[in-house]
Amino acid sequence: MTEYTLPVASNYYKLPPEPRTPAETRAALEGSIAKWQSIVDGTGKDFGAENCPLCQLFYYQVDQCNGCPVAAKTGKVLCMGSSYAEEWKDSRKKYYGTRAEYKARRIAAAQNELDFLKGLL
Repeated sequence: MTEYTLPVASNYYKLPPEPRTPAETRAALEGSIAKWQSIVDGTGKDFGAENCPLCQLFYYQVDQCNGCPVAAKTGKVLCMGSSYAEEWKDSRKKYYGTRAEYKARRIAAAQNELDFLKGLL
C-alpha cells in the first residue's frame, strides 16, 4: 500500500511546543527570506508550508500561526493578507499572455513576498 503524505507542515498534527524564543522566530524569518530570495533568483521552489521555516515553527492545527510574524502583521492566519496569498498563489491560477509574461508576473510576486518578509525584520 502506498503511503500518502499530506501537503502540510510536518508538525501540523502535533501540539505546539512552549512559546518560541525571539531568536528562533528571527532564524525562521531569515530562513523564509532565504527561501524567497532563491525563488526570485530562479534556484528555489515554493512547496508551501513544507519548505517554509516560519510554517515549520508556527503552523499547528490547534494553534494556527500563533506567534508568526506574518500573522502578527496581517492579523490573519495562513499568510492571508500577505503578498504570498494575494499575489503568488493568484499568479498560479491566472495565465494570460506569453510564457515570458507569466514568468515575469511570478518573479514580481515572489519579489513582493521577499520584500514583505524583509520588512518584518
